[in-house]
Amino acid sequence: MVTDTRILMTTEGKAELEEELKRLTEVTREELKTSLFEAIKIYEKTGDDSDMAIAKDRQSFNEFRIQELSDKLSRAEGISSQSVSLSEVQFGSKVTLETVKREGLVLKIVGIDEANIRKDKISIDSPAARALLGKRVGDLVQLNTPNGKMEYTIIELSV
Repeated sequence: MVTDTRILMTTEGKAELEEELKRLTEVTREELKTSLFEAIKIYEKTGDDSDMAIAKDRQSFNEFRIQELSDKLSRAEGISSQSVSLSEVQFGSKVTLETVKREGLVLKIVGIDEANIRKDKISIDSPAARALLGKRVGDLVQLNTPNGKMEYTIIELSV
């Protein structure tokens, strides 16, 4: 579904999506065409169309992803880390948190398509990001975690 809604993302995240789109259109698309051509040759020899069905499915998925990325990138508003203020938590902020037990946590607030908890990147739309937005160094914030509510102190803001 194509909409006119702008999509916030960091300039780094936008570049990653652009690279993925380039790879899908220039490399993967050609690989899938070759794979489908080979599957058609097998079908013509054996009458078995299972490889052809798999190749068509992979090709369809790739084309869907290309369309999806093209749409998102056409609406993307890349926010440079240089424009992020270090006075309070906002989109693009990297927030270093600490519990009273000195357990640390570093989170970067990014766009929904960039979010990856394994890389400590959380979506601007997440409850944790919403709880952090507008806070400053020294502020206490409560976050819901898998282990229940945890209280953190913001000890540093960076980009």
